[in-house]
Amino acid sequence: MTRALLLAVLLLIPSCHMSLGGMGGSSNMTFHGQDLCEIDGTIYVDDVLLPFSRWEAVTLAASTGTVLEVAVPTGDVELTAAAGNAARLEVLILSEVEGEGGAALLDGRVTAVVDGAGKVLINAIRGTVPASGRLLAASSTGMVSVSGLQADLETRTGTGEIRVRDSECSHLDASSGTGDIRIEGCTVDELSVSGGTSDLTLIGIRAGTGEVDSSTGDVSIDGSSFDELSIDTGTGDMTLADCTVKGTFSVSSGTGDLSIRGGRYKLVATSFGTGDVRLANTPDIETLR
Repeated sequence: MTRALLLAVLLLIPSCHMSLGGMGGSSNMTFHGQDLCEIDGTIYVDDVLLPFSRWEAVTLAASTGTVLEVAVPTGDVELTAAAGNAARLEVLILSEVEGEGGAALLDGRVTAVVDGAGKVLINAIRGTVPASGRLLAASSTGMVSVSGLQADLETRTGTGEIRVRDSECSHLDASSGTGDIRIEGCTVDELSVSGGTSDLTLIGIRAGTGEVDSSTGDVSIDGSSFDELSIDTGTGDMTLADCTVKGTFSVSSGTGDLSIRGGRYKLVATSFGTGDVRLANTPDIETLR
């Protein structure tokens, strides 16, 4: 992937842009209007060192139909569905002055609160969230992990991995610049998964429509069923094992190969540059073109 294309992919993260100019273990980005630099794990905001860190709780109302947005620059986001009415997050607060700052939910977004003269930043989030509604979870370089939701879900990273498990969503959108994406045990009406150099793995998915795109990464789908499925890669290989596609399965690639092992497919429509199609374990394909 070219430098320009990678930058374009990383710009997908809401309100967050990462540059590739960091040297010697450093990275630079603008996050929610602040210039942020990480040097060997140490965070600076607007050239100010944030040497102090602590975890702080944020209690959420477990109401339905709401939008919750969580985004951090370099840390991880790890979320599971709340049981009952006790949704509760913990946020990692970095501060210039020890003990200063906090976190609050403002217009659906988990936001750092400045209560003194020093700089404050939220750099990781973990805990439980309302099971229903809509969730947007993002990290520039950290991992995003979500499980057990019954909500619309959008997850985005620049270089971090994405993991989604055991969720039921009307819409699930996962995208990353270079981090691998793994979605497992989910039931989805509309599924969209995209990566730049990322490897994309889907296991045990039940979906209406599925769109899977990767520029240079491989795509692997195992034990899943779709009403309609499309896969598009530039150079990545594609492997399907014991899957079912009830309608059209559209697959295209520049140089990647397609391997189908077992499963049932009504119509497989292919568009390839130099890639090959390999069939194993006698897949049941009604039409191949």
